[in-house]
Amino acid sequence: IELGEIEAVLGEHPMVGTAVVLAAGDSAFERALVAFVIPRRESGSVEAGELVGWVADRLPAHMVPARVRLVDSLPLTPNGKVDRKKLLASAPAPTASRDEPSEPPHPGVERRIADLWAETLGAEPPSREAGFFDAGGDSLLAARFVGRIRELVPEAAHLTFDTLLRALLDTPTVAGLARSLRSGAEAAPATEAAPAARTSALIPLAGSGAGPVRLLVYDGSGTLTPYDALITELGTDAPLFGIAVPDGDPCPDLAAPDLVEELAGGYAREVRAAGFDAVEIIGHGLGGPVALELARALSEADVTVRRLTLVSGHRMPSPPAVLARIRDAVAQYDPLPYAGDITFLRPVEPVPGAPGPTDDTSAFWRGTCLGDVTVVDVPGDHFSCLRRPHVTRLADALTARPAERR
Repeated sequence: IELGEIEAVLGEHPMVGTAVVLAAGDSAFERALVAFVIPRRESGSVEAGELVGWVADRLPAHMVPARVRLVDSLPLTPNGKVDRKKLLASAPAPTASRDEPSEPPHPGVERRIADLWAETLGAEPPSREAGFFDAGGDSLLAARFVGRIRELVPEAAHLTFDTLLRALLDTPTVAGLARSLRSGAEAAPATEAAPAARTSALIPLAGSGAGPVRLLVYDGSGTLTPYDALITELGTDAPLFGIAVPDGDPCPDLAAPDLVEELAGGYAREVRAAGFDAVEIIGHGLGGPVALELARALSEADVTVRRLTLVSGHRMPSPPAVLARIRDAVAQYDPLPYAGDITFLRPVEPVPGAPGPTDDTSAFWRGTCLGDVTVVDVPGDHFSCLRRPHVTRLADALTARPAERR
């Protein structure tokens, strides 16, 4: 995880003197960011929750510290540097307090939130006032928890992801979240404010465990909408995240020939900041070139790319919602040779106006890849392969080990 950027943002707070951020935990999905802050005494007092909110307003969700500890000093090594090992040992992993109130969640929205809490943390449903981060939650789990609430709790449907995440950071309890949902629902009819812009490309979708993390790269629309059926099919046996174009024009000053590589480089930095050590990358259609460049950037950054899977050709008729800049960039895409392996899932049915059965849509990638290109035929055409009933076969091909695909 790139901790320096988080420390820099904390250091911009007027009441922060010194900030050190460490990652506690052994694996990406047990890891929690802990910030140690020496306040500026002359600037008055500051609360830990205020600093969490400060970072949440400026950085993606996975870079928000799960805990902030206000300290008077930092331990130093004999040569005068911060002793990060000793500092981390002073912040033991959080556990639920035995003295916390034991009142169970109230029926209705509180109970629904508590059930999703238990699912996310792999624990029993909490009491109304238990703290999410005190119970073992971290920044990544918080993002996944918020995503599940927006998906399954009707009272949260009107809230943006960022708004709901901020509510969790401000009041990380079942009762507090329920109050936020109720107050938001009451204010919604009277407020027509535009939703907050999404600045992060990395979106938690489903699954849990130690990895490797599966990453779905957007198609030409810049969204993950075409993957809806596939997300359900892939289930929860592995962590599943998506890469979607954030709000606003991506890299507005960049020429089309450089856009694919620049976008992929930014996404790679987000994936590294999330602490993922091993990934599987999946890209469909116009997202194929971005997926390949993401794999290249992550490999160069010492992240293990277990598998790169490209679904269908990238030079196909564009869907109505395609982003023109992505379409133009892909049309001019001329990649350097790729040193890894590629699995290419080739739909067997043609699309009107697209390359027909005699045109091998895998030929472009065979000419790019220095490793092995494994071609697997899947039912459906460029679009219907991601829809039922064909998506089941496509999901089977994605989850099969290499030997099973041959």
